[in-house]
Amino acid sequence: MTRRNLCSVALLLLITVCFTVASAQTATMTHPEKLSISTQMFLDELDGKINFDNTSDERLYMPGQSRLLKPVERRYAAPEMIDGKMYISAFVWVGDDGDVVLMENEGVIVEERFDEGLMTTLIPVDRINEVAAIAGVKRIEVASMMQPATDEARRTTFVNDVLGYTDAAVEAGLPGMYDGDGVIVGVIDRGIDFGHIAFQDKDGNTRIKRAYVYNGSSAIYYYGEGPLPKDNVTNTDHGSHTSAIAGGSSVIVEDTLVTVTDDHAHATYGGMAPGSELFLCGLNGMTDARVANAFKRICNYADSVGKPVVVSNSYGDYVYNRDGGGSLGQIVSQLFGEQHPNRICVFATGNNAGHSGGAPGGVYVSGHASAEAPLGTIVCSTQEAYDAGWLYYRQEYIADAFTRANDAEGIGVIIHVLNNETGEVVASYNYESSGGNKTLQLPDYFTAHNGKTPTVAIYFDYRTGKGCKQVILYTQYGLKSPIYTLGVEVYPIGGSSDIIDMWSCGTFTYFDNHLTTEGHTWTVGSDDMSAMPNACYPEVISVGSYVSRATYDSNSVGDISRYSCYAVEGMGPLGAIHPWISAPGEEIISAFNHYVNRTSGGEDIVVHNSNYLYGRMSGTSMATPMVAGIVALWMQAATECGKQLTLNEVKQIMKETAIRDEWVTTGPNATHFGNGKIDALAGIKYILEQYGGHDNEVGDVNHDGEVDIADVTRLIDYLLNSEITICPVCADVYPDEDVNIADVTALIDRLLAADGTEQ
Repeated sequence: MTRRNLCSVALLLLITVCFTVASAQTATMTHPEKLSISTQMFLDELDGKINFDNTSDERLYMPGQSRLLKPVERRYAAPEMIDGKMYISAFVWVGDDGDVVLMENEGVIVEERFDEGLMTTLIPVDRINEVAAIAGVKRIEVASMMQPATDEARRTTFVNDVLGYTDAAVEAGLPGMYDGDGVIVGVIDRGIDFGHIAFQDKDGNTRIKRAYVYNGSSAIYYYGEGPLPKDNVTNTDHGSHTSAIAGGSSVIVEDTLVTVTDDHAHATYGGMAPGSELFLCGLNGMTDARVANAFKRICNYADSVGKPVVVSNSYGDYVYNRDGGGSLGQIVSQLFGEQHPNRICVFATGNNAGHSGGAPGGVYVSGHASAEAPLGTIVCSTQEAYDAGWLYYRQEYIADAFTRANDAEGIGVIIHVLNNETGEVVASYNYESSGGNKTLQLPDYFTAHNGKTPTVAIYFDYRTGKGCKQVILYTQYGLKSPIYTLGVEVYPIGGSSDIIDMWSCGTFTYFDNHLTTEGHTWTVGSDDMSAMPNACYPEVISVGSYVSRATYDSNSVGDISRYSCYAVEGMGPLGAIHPWISAPGEEIISAFNHYVNRTSGGEDIVVHNSNYLYGRMSGTSMATPMVAGIVALWMQAATECGKQLTLNEVKQIMKETAIRDEWVTTGPNATHFGNGKIDALAGIKYILEQYGGHDNEVGDVNHDGEVDIADVTRLIDYLLNSEITICPVCADVYPDEDVNIADVTALIDRLLAADGTEQ
């Protein structure tokens, strides 16, 4: 029996003894208002009302596959024996130090103390009710068993099978474990903690090969030697989080101790491609110019070392057309796309969907329009933006409209002040691009923040990236009114098409048609074309977020995230589907930035190591690096098959192998997933089958269909140069599950024997 099995048996015996002894005691709850659900469940378990023995539930992973029986897991801590007494790990909130003394008199062991009276404790199992009876104790919460979010995501996407080389991987025909070895993972973000253990190997060496940092006034370049740079953005964990999701090292967490492990299958947390090479870019301000610089540097480095690269981008801007134009769009088209095999770029679709909060309406309207019959809609604001029920527009963009035609002569906009009860137009203002930008003052109808004049600024763009005309409406100081709201109508002037596309690009605004106005047609908005402009570049892969771990306000596990932007086929200027693929994006646990200024630990932090924090974040920002890391696994497999993957080939792999469960096929949000949910294992299986990498003869190291001296040369080059990658199956000529000098000797002997040369 292995040590692990012995430990498991010992733990089961301990739990059995604990509950046998505890069951002799009353577990009746007192002060239930102070007890968390986990505490109540634990007390019920002591009373025998909950039993985990021999219990299982059926979990359907994919349609058409067999059901997998899996034991129901404990979601809260098991008791532990200390000096012959049973304790349970729990959080406790207390009023002051006197309450701590009273708890300690009941035998409570205080482990760590945090701000606002929160502490971690060990409570004697038979004294929980007595501790709850202390007046100053506000809450007891038996500790939950952490279900690691990246582990959950790695399971959901079948990355665990790839990294752990499980039975499922063997059955799928994988020759071994894939971890992104030989592939460069680039991440462009802000707030990267370059010294985080998530970017180190098990010997403490950095896995970051290159870095580019822009701190607002100067650029810092890291070339793989010397001290690591610092990203001086101290107000965000975002970049650390996304970078570690894509390519973070697998780590084992024991309390606050964090160590790197090569045993990916049993890691507590870890990225999708823990064996990849990292090029991390921390950009303060995240301007598109700096992003372009980062793209160029990443691609140049990949070219210099002759390795495939995938770049993750968890950011974007809503104030652009979705036609693939713009300066950054142009640069992306130059550096990525079908003409650049082994370069893949992924972008988040954004988190702008669902602003209507379940009410009719959405962030996009489109339709035929003219000066006589413009495209009209009513600009609304979600409840979370209301102030006592009547704050309508924040200080931000509220509408962004484009002509569909790139030869339009201009664009016009009419702003109406509407009575929000009757729909009556009380004032109208008509502007055309030929008249230049305007500032509309509305003091008779609205008030603004801080006593400022309530205004709407009208900005025109006379030629967007692809020649369209654009108008943006911006409320400079916010607009409030208990009576009035805004209606907006837009029309093209000249051109070969009369279609207008308009987006609500604010944080809270959306479009609706809830009022009836004589002589006007208001169009209800939709989220069916809510994807960010950057995700709509034809040369990138767009990524949406689905729920692998539910929160109090999320959709159900398996459904799309309520905020995840998307585009239905045929919608928008290009009519493309977005996202192309979806991945887990809610409550993902990954690296945090220890340079962030914090007043307290924060509920999102789950690992309180002072240098190596880990915590939860949600968004398409989290789903995107997950896809990037999985693509790195695929590129490794393809490289070992002698194949350079193009953009269209990667997209085809995603489409052909995506998980298409009931949420994707028949769920209420089925159109929001794109082609489905990414499946890392099925993708590698497809690559091996499609590109014939492992149908090649053992000894055909360079996969040219022949076993000859060129294979010997390739094998020697690999052993002398760690930068070179090969297929481990075809190179294992001396079958010992390792590629070494013995394989060179065996291959030479084989060639000599085939030539008839005496050995």
